[in-house]
Amino acid sequence: MKSNKKHKRKKINTLYVKLAVTLTAILLIMGMFLGLFIINTTNAYFVRMKETDMQKAADAISYLMVKYLKSEESLGPKQSKTSPDSDYYILRSRMATCHELLDVDIFISDRNGNIQMSFPLLPNEKDYILTDTVYFPDGYENHFIYSMDIGKYSFVDANQYSLCFKSDEYIVNTDDYYGFYTPKDGRHLTMCKRIVSRQEKNAEVYGAVVMSCSIDEIYETRMRLTTVFTVFGSAVVVLFLLLILIITHRIVKPLHRVTEGAKQIAEGNFKIRIKKETDDEIGELVDAFNQAAESLDNLDTVRNDFIANVSHELRTPMTSIRGFIEAMLDGVIPDEQMNEYLEKVRRETIRLTNLVNELLDWARLAAGQQEIEMKPINVQSIALTVISNMEPLINDKNIEIGVDFECSDGKAIGDESAIERVFINLIQNAVKFTPEGGKITVATKDIPELDKISITVSDTGIGMSEEEKKYIFERFYKADKSRSGDKNSTGLGLPIVAQILKNHNETIDVESEEGKGTSFMFTLPKNIIEDEED
Repeated sequence: MKSNKKHKRKKINTLYVKLAVTLTAILLIMGMFLGLFIINTTNAYFVRMKETDMQKAADAISYLMVKYLKSEESLGPKQSKTSPDSDYYILRSRMATCHELLDVDIFISDRNGNIQMSFPLLPNEKDYILTDTVYFPDGYENHFIYSMDIGKYSFVDANQYSLCFKSDEYIVNTDDYYGFYTPKDGRHLTMCKRIVSRQEKNAEVYGAVVMSCSIDEIYETRMRLTTVFTVFGSAVVVLFLLLILIITHRIVKPLHRVTEGAKQIAEGNFKIRIKKETDDEIGELVDAFNQAAESLDNLDTVRNDFIANVSHELRTPMTSIRGFIEAMLDGVIPDEQMNEYLEKVRRETIRLTNLVNELLDWARLAAGQQEIEMKPINVQSIALTVISNMEPLINDKNIEIGVDFECSDGKAIGDESAIERVFINLIQNAVKFTPEGGKITVATKDIPELDKISITVSDTGIGMSEEEKKYIFERFYKADKSRSGDKNSTGLGLPIVAQILKNHNETIDVESEEGKGTSFMFTLPKNIIEDEED
């Protein structure tokens, strides 16, 4: 039971699920905020458009009302108001036009909130000017208070008409307009604009123009947009989710393969390789894994070869030493040959000591336990000394050795004993792979732009393949034994060279061609301070 729960938990916590859930959540959150922004912006835009139209209408009606109040018509006979050219007729016509085009209700009140004019008309009004008389529906008069004394309707709350008296600003309201509307009336946009004789401070205020319109249609449009966006967004989320599943599957699938491959490598299977399917970062990861697996496979092969070689190398002198000693102890060897056999034992112990020392040297270098003392040296003098000391070995194979010192003085910075070891190992390697009658050359050259000296050790030996070049600096690697003159090498000579130069913060490069020879190149810092003193 616990195992099943653990498996389910592991399944939920996979990268595949995490990517899908994360990206889907991001899409939903972004979509929700974007949808709310678009819907609210659209709603605000339509309300603002309506508000702007109402402001223009309120300005026009306010202007016409002032003009009418200042004319003689306001006090004259009714007959004069029926003329199409009269200010009253124009005012009434404008109110009717605004109602028809903007679908707004218009109320003109005096300073006390008494309704002087409206459109549509309230029950106490009569329209003897316009052809088509329009009245408010029954019950609309309940929004006002009717005064029998003056025969007019009035606003219930002073805020409904007086808030605009103090300035020429528009008072805009999208709520119930201080109790004017009830919830059953729906949403309304209401605007109040004062009527003044002139637009300046201390102007004479005649009253207010109050305009109101239903904005239920705008909010219904908002709801329709919300519905459309929800349906469309849901479809996009589903498609996006499918796309996420496909993409994450393509990402996670090779990762699973890499994970499984890593487990097999941990179990010792270095032959595992993963098929590369893409050229992106995942493809680079697969390439890196395959390269690592190949390196581990080669290292494993090299290690096994090394163990076999070292075991053989250790066993051979030890077996010889044991045989000679046992023969001497058993009295098999005559007294006159005793010194000869002791000399053989000595040679075998020297051989065994050299092998162990080489292994210890490598171990110390790799662990950083051998300190490098950087001081002025002369690489050309070191090279000549090593060549002189190795002359017997070189002469045994009838190999010609020469120098090509283009460097003016050979002065560099490095550890003298370590660099001497580099020359010894490189020249020994050159002798080993160069047939009789061949040639070895040690060359130096200045690199002024880098303030360094370049050193090259080249030979006309058997060379090596591109595959061999990849691994010659690997620990315990040996070139093809069938082509090597030294079948007992441990394969540590070149790795020791590379490690010494690494400890000098330098590298070594190799150029080689099968059948034509090999060149090893490395650099050392030039002794600039000493040059300046000179």
